[in-house]
Parts: sequence; C-alpha cells; structure tokens
Amino acid sequence: MKKIIAVDFDLTFADTLTPWFEYCSGSSGSWLKMEDVPDSIGDLVPWFESQGAVNPFSYWTQSDLCDYIKPMENAVNVLNECIDNGYMVIFITHCVPEHEASKRRFVEKWLPRHSAFISTKDKHFVEFDVLIDDNYKVTRKCNEVFKHTITPTTPNFFRINVHGFNYNLPADNEYGQFWNNVSAKFIMRVADKRGI
Repeated sequence: MKKIIAVDFDLTFADTLTPWFEYCSGSSGSWLKMEDVPDSIGDLVPWFESQGAVNPFSYWTQSDLCDYIKPMENAVNVLNECIDNGYMVIFITHCVPEHEASKRRFVEKWLPRHSAFISTKDKHFVEFDVLIDDNYKVTRKCNEVFKHTITPTTPNFFRINVHGFNYNLPADNEYGQFWNNVSAKFIMRVADKRGI
C-alpha cells in the first residue's frame, strides 16, 4: 500500500499569510508587517484588530482567495519528487465555503497529480503516514493519536514535540523557506517511519 503524505494548504503549501497582511494593511491605514507580531501569538485576528484592521477574517471569505498567489518556493518540486517515488500526496485544509473552490483550483493547477483534497478542521481523524502542517494545535492533536508530523516555521511558531512524533526544523528557519530546507527524502523517511 502506498504511503500517504498529507499537506496543509495555508502557510505550508501556499503563502496566504503575506496577502492577508496586505489585505489588513489596506483597512488599517498603516503597513502591517510580520516582524511586528509578538512571538507565539497564535490567532492573528485580535492582533490585526488591535492594529486598526477592520474585519480581518473577511480576507478568508473571498471567493478568489487563491487565484493570484503561488505555492511556497520549491514545494511543487519536493512533492512531485515524493509522487515520482510512489507516495500519495493529499491536501488536508480547513476551508470556509466561500474560498474552498479557489483552494481546489489552486491545487489542481500547481500539483495536478495529488491524490485527494480534504476540507476539515479535524485532521487527526484523516488517515495518513505524515502530515506537514504549520499549526501547532493541529500537529499536537495528531501527535496525541501517535501520528507523525513535520512542522514548518511560521511567524506564530511554537516548538512542540509530543511523544516524539513531531519533527521541527531549526527555529532560525525563515517563514516561506521550509520547502528549500527539507528534502523529499526526509519527508519520505518520516512517512516510512524509518530513522531520521
């Protein structure tokens, strides 16, 4: 049976964060920057509101949310290499109804050989061999049910390791550089649960 590599969409496969900052900057009247966000803030909506952004969550309800963005640098190459080596790549992402079609179009355009697209918040219920996801709450739930995860660095990065099932890249790894610093071989080894 083929091993399954599951990939989160937002902030992992595609940079939806930079456009969110641009969107909120437009309503706040000032340029908001990632480096101004306090470390380990978690939910950015209250921070955007504290900076004067009006209804920051409305960014996520755009029907064309993903129509004008690109994948994270090197993500397509790494995932295609995994597919070429016999692994299945699926996407597991939380969608709101307004933007789900846009995310699906994006994945079809950039990685047409993917095996599935699953929209859910409850990623720990999905069957996979490894999940690549930036959200520590998601990876923690997966680790608690003994599922392997790889956590890229994001501006709200938390370093966790539950039961030895989570692999973090070094903290000095910059947001957006994950796919340049991880190899398909590493991901496949984690999916195979072989020594790293």
